[in-house]
Amino acid sequence: MISFKTKPWLLILAAPFALIFIYVITMQVRHPETRWDWNEIEVDTIDFPPGFQWGVATSSHQVEGNCNNNWSRWEGGLKEDGTPRIHNGDRSIVACDHWNRYKEDIELIKALGVGVYRFSVEWSKIEPEAGNFDESAIQHYRDVCLALKAAGITPVVTLHHFTNPLWFEDMGAFENEANIRYFVRFSQRVFDSLKDHVAIWCTINEPAVYTSQGYFNGVWPPGKKDPQLAGEVMKNLLVAHTRVYEALKSHVDGKNYQVGIVKNVFPFDPYNR
Repeated sequence: MISFKTKPWLLILAAPFALIFIYVITMQVRHPETRWDWNEIEVDTIDFPPGFQWGVATSSHQVEGNCNNNWSRWEGGLKEDGTPRIHNGDRSIVACDHWNRYKEDIELIKALGVGVYRFSVEWSKIEPEAGNFDESAIQHYRDVCLALKAAGITPVVTLHHFTNPLWFEDMGAFENEANIRYFVRFSQRVFDSLKDHVAIWCTINEPAVYTSQGYFNGVWPPGKKDPQLAGEVMKNLLVAHTRVYEALKSHVDGKNYQVGIVKNVFPFDPYNR
């Protein structure tokens, strides 16, 4: 039988664990876990902190229509078994025509009562060929920002939301760290064009989703299933984020802008409480 008298060091080791155990039990009793039952909860009793911003968000390819990017090409392809990649062979085509109907959509956002709209700028429209920037596309997004501000809605711009121009995709996109410079160049051009109207910037939308779906599960473009490559792409996306962040913040008035990344969240509920 082990004795604390013969082995006093055991007491020294056990004491911290005992204190932690007592602390956990005490906190559990004093502050029981809040578990919402959405069948009973009164939403009118929920308070949000002052300054909390409610908003909505879209992705260019999913709403604008008439995109020519990696996703538009992917939608037209077939699986290995010969069936369409997208159920029923559906394609986004004009989507909900947000490109032409953004003013109507802004009125709907305003009627909804939210004060922020996060949208992505479509890289393939702004830079359809490497180094060739379409000023009319840039002006379109400038007009969107002006319309939002006129409606009292804060514009938030996402620079990359899952889509790549075909020239960038064909050179390996974010598989190659050397390609990051093209995304930085694009981001700087957009920032220079819209910074007078946009104070909050998102570099990349959900890099973990882009990586897992496109390079691990293979159900998004480019349809690869390579865990090692997925890790490399994820690393390069984070490097791209930091380089764009540094580039935007290096502007003379860079301190006046908020620059961040969009992270998807998976909430887990323990099986046994």
